Amino acid sequence: MKSLVYVASFAPSVGQSIVDMTKGYPKASGLDHVFSDKDGFVSMTLEGITNHFAQDLPGSETQLIAATQGPIRGKNFEEKVSAAAWISKPSWFVVSEKDRMIQPALQRANARQISAKAILLPTGHVPQLSKPTEVAKAIIDAATSARKQHEPSRMRAQCTCRPGDNLSIERTSSSRLRLPPAAARVKR
Repeated sequence: MKSLVYVASFAPSVGQSIVDMTKGYPKASGLDHVFSDKDGFVSMTLEGITNHFAQDLPGSETQLIAATQGPIRGKNFEEKVSAAAWISKPSWFVVSEKDRMIQPALQRANARQISAKAILLPTGHVPQLSKPTEVAKAIIDAATSARKQHEPSRMRAQCTCRPGDNLSIERTSSSRLRLPPAAARVKR
């Protein structure tokens, strides 16, 4: 993994939970349409999905989402993160400006906190469905940038072993040092 793309999401720090992250922000309206079963797994009502989770999708798609949603263990939102990949990976963050599940202000602040390149989209919580081209572009940009950052660079250095003996050292794509044929013939 060379880079990360967060889409209408959370990017917690080490020792932080999603519940911790939402403190200081108004409750998202979609959370009023979440219900829990006897085992602590949460799901959304059809109204919640239609008007808050995927409000910018056609009714036929929101009905499909409602019918096929998988419940989420509610305690997951309280668990603290033990590792945060964004600390060592370049990140992109698709912020859903009309999100009713995660406050857009929280998404923007989170993107700034992790020094992510922010892409603001006028969408609800599922921009990968409502604006797939724009989300795909963010993913492609992240992958392209990561590839450019990790392409092997050509490094040339001069090393004087004895007066008059210059060696040229070149780093190859396999990250091994290779001596040019002329340098290999230098006698000590």
